[in-house]
Amino acid sequence: MSEWDGPGDSPGFLLWKVALAWQCAMRAALAPHSPGFLGGLARLADL
Repeated sequence: MSEWDGPGDSPGFLLWKVALAWQCAMRAALAPHSPGFLGGLARLADL
C-alpha cells in the first residue's frame, strides 16, 4: 500500500515527469551540436 491515491498524487512521480521533460528538452537543444558517437569516430578516422 501507498500513502498516495495514485501516481498523479505522488511527489516522486511528479519529479520523474519533470526530469524526463527536462532531459527531452536538453537532448533536443543539444542535438544540432552533436554528431553522435559514430560521427565522432568517423572524424577521428580522418585524422
